Amino acid sequence: MRKLILLLIVMASHLSSHADDGFQKGIEAFNNKNYKEAIAFFEEEITVSGGNSTLYYNLGTAYLESNNTAKARLYLERALVLEPTNQNVINNLNIVIDRVSTTIIPLEEFFLQRWWFKLQSMISPTMWSILSIFLLSISLGAFYLLWFKNLSNAPILKPIVFTSMLLMVISMVAGISRYNSIHDPSTAIVMKTSTLKSSPSDSGESISTLSPGVKLKIKETTSEWIKVNTMNLEEGWIKVEEIEKI
Repeated sequence: MRKLILLLIVMASHLSSHADDGFQKGIEAFNNKNYKEAIAFFEEEITVSGGNSTLYYNLGTAYLESNNTAKARLYLERALVLEPTNQNVINNLNIVIDRVSTTIIPLEEFFLQRWWFKLQSMISPTMWSILSIFLLSISLGAFYLLWFKNLSNAPILKPIVFTSMLLMVISMVAGISRYNSIHDPSTAIVMKTSTLKSSPSDSGESISTLSPGVKLKIKETTSEWIKVNTMNLEEGWIKVEEIEKI
């Protein structure tokens, strides 16, 4: 079994002085193995200051120590959305996944999908925007020299124009993808033992039973039901109150 990482990361720059005080109290409660109190402090800080990867990570780890699989996965998945390469988050999330009763083997992603996800996750949407503007400036500057300063005989200018334009488009698309992954999550966590139905009705045929902590991909939403896919693409309907969006 994977070794649990208990490192609690303090990132004071993300918190106000008031929030930092509550955050520190949460850290102290966690270190004293008072996980219920730590959870209360961390949740209060999320309410007051808004969520960030540090709070989500520590709250998820506290829930992990409290054996609340669903809540632990929910907050660790939220931390992962904000910091996809954070190894501490990944390690603790893997422990949570091992504890989920319903075993779902996700389908392997196409290598280009994995490559694109790693690329767009490298920096924040803001940094992608700045990079796009920088590349656009280079492209426009080279274009100006090429066409308005009669430097068409300079062989390097054309490749600079086209390369910088191509990289600018990639940067823009990566930034949009990264923004959407943060602000419009299409995944959710099952919060209590639930039944996946063939239709949005209690009378629908039962497809499978999902235990707390199972991750789902949201496909369609009604007022009372959500159409979902499991990570192995099993499709069905589940009640809105039985899941929580990441």
